Amino acid sequence: MKRMDVRVKRTYKQLFSSLTQLLAVKSFEEITVSEICDKAHVHRATFYKHFKDKYEFLNFCFESSLQEIKLADLDSPTPENVKDSFMFFIREAMEYVRKNKLIFSMICSDIYSISLGFTFVKAVNTFCLEKIQSVLPNISKDKAEIMSSFYSSAFIGIVMWYANREDDYPLDDIYAFLEHRVDELCSFYQDNMYSTD
Repeated sequence: MKRMDVRVKRTYKQLFSSLTQLLAVKSFEEITVSEICDKAHVHRATFYKHFKDKYEFLNFCFESSLQEIKLADLDSPTPENVKDSFMFFIREAMEYVRKNKLIFSMICSDIYSISLGFTFVKAVNTFCLEKIQSVLPNISKDKAEIMSSFYSSAFIGIVMWYANREDDYPLDDIYAFLEHRVDELCSFYQDNMYSTD
């Protein structure tokens, strides 16, 4: 994702904040671009200069948020530093979900728009694929795609479960459970660290 002007970044932040506030009182389907812009004090022409509709804007929000969650680029991947890197991502990502629980509960609810849910799934899957390929540069494309599909689906399942809870389930309990899954992933890495097939 290319670097953006500070003013543009501030505008995006205002639009996202506006959307979050509107979601507290109505569904995403009911919210219009005009309402988002009015609440953010951003002209509609500015919005449409950057996004074709509210779905593209939300997709951008997901992608940019995921890009802000860093997964260390590992020059020499080992099971230990891969594990540390993935656990850091899990903690950062779940904290982001906690802070934006309203949006995620709306996305994961039984009545969410199919296109909206697909937008989120696609953004997470793309992110996982890029990161798996960055820590395991020798892995085959097919294996990387299988792994990213599996782990992104598992992560989305946990996000859905967490977002739909009315209580604040302890994130530390989620991390402890996921650490075991990451150990399994690291065992795979150790066995396939230099595999190219």
